[in-house]
Order: sequence, then C-alpha cells, then structure tokens
Amino acid sequence: MPEPLEYRLPDLGEGMSEAEVLRWTVTVGDHVTRDQIVVHVQTDKAEVELPVPAAGTITALGAAEGDMVPVGALLLELTPDASSVTSATARSTPAGAPAPAPVAHTAAVGAVPQAAPPVRKLAKELGVELASVTGSGPGGRVTAHDVRAAGGAPALAATPAPTPTGVRAPLRGIRRAMARNMAEAWRQVPHISLFDEIDARPLLAAYRTERDANPDLTLTAYFVRAAVVALRDVPVLNAAFDATAEEVLLHDECHMGIAAATEAGLVVPVLRDAHTLDVPALGARVNAITAAARAGHLTPELLDGATFTITNFGTEGGRFATPIVRPPQVGILGFGAAKVRPVVDGDTVVAAPALPISLSADHRVVDGHDATTFLERVAELLREPGGL
Repeated sequence: MPEPLEYRLPDLGEGMSEAEVLRWTVTVGDHVTRDQIVVHVQTDKAEVELPVPAAGTITALGAAEGDMVPVGALLLELTPDASSVTSATARSTPAGAPAPAPVAHTAAVGAVPQAAPPVRKLAKELGVELASVTGSGPGGRVTAHDVRAAGGAPALAATPAPTPTGVRAPLRGIRRAMARNMAEAWRQVPHISLFDEIDARPLLAAYRTERDANPDLTLTAYFVRAAVVALRDVPVLNAAFDATAEEVLLHDECHMGIAAATEAGLVVPVLRDAHTLDVPALGARVNAITAAARAGHLTPELLDGATFTITNFGTEGGRFATPIVRPPQVGILGFGAAKVRPVVDGDTVVAAPALPISLSADHRVVDGHDATTFLERVAELLREPGGL
C-alpha cells in the first residue's frame, strides 16, 4: 500500500504567514481526484481555493473550519492511488518535513492578568500585585474596583455599568483579513489626501457612445485609463516604498488593483499590464476580474503585484472618501457617484452631473506637488475623454 501523503498549506505569496480555513469540500473517507478543490482558505487578501496534489482517499484533516493555519502546517493526509504516487510526491510537501509550531488557542499558565492600562497604573500606585487579584469584569478582567478592594482603599461610589447586550459576530474570512490589513496600513502610512470634482458631462457622453458598441463597458475602464496616463506623467505614484531600506522602486509597468465589493467583503484583484490596454480592453478585463472576485474564484496570481489601486465607491452612492493606501504601494485613487450639482460652465453656473475624485498617497514618498499634479492630470483627462 502506498505511504500516506501529507498536503501542507503552501506559501500563497507576498510574505503570507498563515491562512484561515473557511470550509472543507471533503471529509475523511472521501476519494478525491488530482487537482480537485478540497478546501477554501482565506489569506490576508482574499479567499483561495486549494486543489489536492494527487488522487487518493482522505484519511485525516489537519484543521477545522475557522482555524488559523501557519504556512507549512498539515492541511490533510491521504492515501494516494498507486498511479498518483510519483506525481503527488513531486507536487507536495514530503511527509517527514517539519511543520511550524501550531497556533496556540489557549492562554498560558501564569499569563498576565487582563486589565486596562489605567487599572494597571492604579495597582502600581496602591502596591497591589495584579496576579493576586481575582477579576470581576467580563472574561475575568481586573477592574479598578477589584484593585481598590485588594489594596484596602475605599471603593468609589458609582453605579455599575450595564453589561452590553446584543449579538456578537466574530470577524471571519475576508472581513477579518480586511480589518487586519486596513489597521496595519493606517499604522504604517502617513496619508496625504486631496479631492476634486469635475463636470462629468463630456465623460458620460463618451461613455454612452462607446457603450453602444460595448454594452458591458463601465466607467471604471475610463478611470483606469486616466490613471495609467497620469502615472506615466507622475511616475512617483506608481511606486513601492521599502521603509526598512529607505528605498523607492519606480515600476516600469502598471498593474492596477481594482477594489471590488463582494458579499464576503472588499477584495482587490489585479489587472495586469493596464498600461498596454485601451478603454474597451480595460473594460473587458475589469468585468472579468470583478466577476471572479464576486464568485470567490480569485487565484493568488490575481491578487499579487498591484502597483497602484483604484476604488470606485461611487457604485455604492458615496461622494467623497479617504481611501487607505495599502503598502508597499504609495497611492490609491477613488471615484464617487456622478450626481447633479452646481457646475461652473464658462461664466455661468448650471446644474450638471459632477464627478468627485479622491486621492490618498503615502506622504513619505509623495509630496503635495506630486499629488496635486497627478490629481489635476486625471481630472484633465476625464474632462476631455477623447484623449484617452
């Protein structure tokens, strides 16, 4: 009988260290074919489907749905079919390969008690050892009342705060990844944000004319094309910043991240070589990658390598926003909903659709001059879309 084959979580790119198991499509005892999708995992970017490297019978699953699994950890074990042994061995992690230590899910004995910083300060002032105090707060958290009681200090007269009620919904999948990514991006990047609003009548007229020949065309294709041309003029926005080395990499190509809202949360698939495509071709590619995102069929190749990002939050009806730059990128361009507003037309003011534009950039790399020049160039191109 063939030796059991271990399939471990592969490195799916860009420094990924772990992934969440979203759902299994197989159970122990199932027979699978080579390249059959057996598990969906959530990386820090999007949901990824993982195929099994060989045909065989599943003998064990290494993680439960909802578990965070480190790269290299066991996903499943199977007994391969005799015909699959050679190819499976070549494509999988050897059974004897060491796995990283599992993620701990329980608190260690002697762990530091849970207490807010003001409570810790109070304990220090009163000479109270927090480890000796039994917490009365939620989850055993030590409160100021607990510390005062342990230190012999009179309790402050106060009405106990009511216990919050409601339904707790743990973050899972894309929404957990989004929460982590956005918090980390906001901590790292000192943002500079600029805003503009243009008369959208010429753009909408060009879009309607082109859509007669390309019914699936969306305005996002025009936004991508305008950004590509403007990035050629202001290349510092099409860059990556290495904070450790204090170096800026100016990209030769433009791979455009397209923010897409899905039922599971926000994902950003990548439209590669956007600088080589015209508006109709960009429209077709935008439709293809956003459809894949909403269907949950994004591959790692569709998620890696963006050099700049566009978000069209106007599809949700928003006007202005402050998009968050995702490092190592240094810029993100956002577009709101084109709505009728007062617009200057020569020497008069008319009611016309106005398009809001928002730009956020990493101020460590992009100064006010660069950001303003880029935003004005985008606005100029969209005011006269024939040039696109």
